[in-house]
Amino acid sequence: MKTIRTGINVCSITPFNREGDLDEGALRAHYSRMATAGVGVFLPIIGTGESQLMRIDEIRRIWKIGVEELKGKVPVYVGGIGLNETRYMIDLANEAGATGADGVYLYGPRPLPAGRELPPAWIESYFREVLDRVKWPVLIADNTFIVGYSLPVEIVKAMVEGYDQVAGIIASDTDPTYIPRLLDAVGPDMPVVEVTPLPNLVKNLSRGAAGALSIEANVAPNLCAAVYSAFASGDISGAEAALSKVTRLYEVFSQYTNPTGVKAAVNLLGFAGGYARSPYHPPSEAALAEIAAVLDELEIRKVEGAA
Repeated sequence: MKTIRTGINVCSITPFNREGDLDEGALRAHYSRMATAGVGVFLPIIGTGESQLMRIDEIRRIWKIGVEELKGKVPVYVGGIGLNETRYMIDLANEAGATGADGVYLYGPRPLPAGRELPPAWIESYFREVLDRVKWPVLIADNTFIVGYSLPVEIVKAMVEGYDQVAGIIASDTDPTYIPRLLDAVGPDMPVVEVTPLPNLVKNLSRGAAGALSIEANVAPNLCAAVYSAFASGDISGAEAALSKVTRLYEVFSQYTNPTGVKAAVNLLGFAGGYARSPYHPPSEAALAEIAAVLDELEIRKVEGAA
């Protein structure tokens, strides 16, 4: 059941209109653009997808639209179900899997208050309880930027060995040794995908990583896809050159609350980015000028076929 995308995937934005309502037309247009570029889509996850600012009925609607627009064109993975009480997580994960998506994106358990370490036994117990009851393909996410802690590598290894429905590992960790250690632990048959920021992507692809999950692909899917295609063809210098441009995009986006800078860049290119939802505020005029300058510097309009 190893279904995770090999190559480039996107943490998809969710376009809202000025009033803060879901803009379904813009959402479908954005998904269509990702599919045309051959980029797998994760929707709507915490952070870039703004699922933490949504009601469950909105998340369900996005699942439905995503599967309608993307299934059979590019892989589509559903999220927006964490961090929550375990039984509720199980129910949502089963509901998400039943949509026909290619996998369900699953975080570890909710962290304890700041300064208190989550016992590893609690983490393992949580995953076993979930995986005992969720039979759809599951992507286990190690994301220190969202949950505030690293999943112990030995626990991830135990879940991979114990549950066939584990389809891949999504890793975004502040420790640069984490992905290499994870790759060694889970073996070559278990796909490991690196998450933005991606400074070590080409090195980790060389170590056996399966690809990337990128916020930058919302803006520049063709550029992001070029990193993997160059690597796959043996053009390591070309992959590094493309990655340096992706990293430059991340540098400017990371100065602003995610995903406000990303959506602004999509809109500056003339594509369907929409607006961020309250309490987020749009970037200032000075910030927009800075983002536009980076898009020009990297010739993103040309690469992405923007007007």
